[in-house]
Amino acid sequence: MVYTAGGRNEITFEIQGPGRLIGVDNRDMSNQEDFKGKQKKVLHGMCLAIVQSSANEGQVRVTATSAGLPPATLSIAGKT
Repeated sequence: MVYTAGGRNEITFEIQGPGRLIGVDNRDMSNQEDFKGKQKKVLHGMCLAIVQSSANEGQVRVTATSAGLPPATLSIAGKT
């Protein structure tokens, strides 16, 4: 989950390591953007990325970027 203070920033997600981005959402029922994309506009400052690990173990790095904000990176231990 990514949190920004208000606004409607568009967040772009990048995955490194043994994992893949399988969906993004912002809880906006009127939003017609594809869930399978790699970016989403926040709603009430929040946006969600759903990451699936692969068959290989290792560190999965999830990086969220948005114009005007510093990037944020999270490392997750991928296990089979």
